[in-house]
Amino acid sequence: MKIMKAKLLVIMFLCIFTIMKQSRIETILETENPLLIVTNYTLKTYLSQYDKFFILIHSPWCKWSQNLESILLKINRHLKLEPQNSYIGIIDQTLENFNEHFKESINNGLLEFNYEFPTILYFEKGKRKETYKDRLEFDVVFHWIKR
Repeated sequence: MKIMKAKLLVIMFLCIFTIMKQSRIETILETENPLLIVTNYTLKTYLSQYDKFFILIHSPWCKWSQNLESILLKINRHLKLEPQNSYIGIIDQTLENFNEHFKESINNGLLEFNYEFPTILYFEKGKRKETYKDRLEFDVVFHWIKR
């Protein structure tokens, strides 16, 4: 009887520990892994540092941008659980003087003057490869990023 109680206590402890660990992982992922804020100064660094870099160009007031940002935050959490070199950044196109702020990147062909909200750009090894043009749904965006 004592052995069964001891086994039951060990199982309960392991269950509680597993739940606490999962909760801690989710908390860390939500608070410590936001999308990278992209500026003209950090863009070159990110593009040279990461093999695959995705940039969300958005407007904070746009409901479609808000939805896609939420989707990308979830995807970013998944990416952080795996060894990989894909990262997601974000640019607020409504910044005052956006074109002036990103003038160097625009002149180098990395960015353009105007985008529809929201837009995801895909860069591979520092070069712009593709612009996302599919549905704004988690599964679709996730598979596009993971390919």
